[in-house]
Amino acid sequence: ELIARLGNDITVTSRVLMDLSQGARSALSASFSTLMVLSLAPSGMIASFSIPALAMFGGAFAYGRFVRKVSAQRQERLAASMQHADERIAGMRIVRLFNA
Repeated sequence: ELIARLGNDITVTSRVLMDLSQGARSALSASFSTLMVLSLAPSGMIASFSIPALAMFGGAFAYGRFVRKVSAQRQERLAASMQHADERIAGMRIVRLFNA
């Protein structure tokens, strides 16, 4: 069993090292290609990066407002249900006092 676990550990370690090397190679390639495109067409590169960023910012802003509205509604409903439960429990106490 110990040899099987050791073989499994070696396999996992080699996979992690291979994935790290491929990730580093991809990151290096992406950064150099971005720098090359930026040096060839800086205005096009800035536009191609800023338009999706602005669209994502607008979407995030709208989603934030939606979440805030839903959260406020949820809080109000929770408060109403807690008030209703409190009134019912208080009513049960009064009935028990009169029955005792």
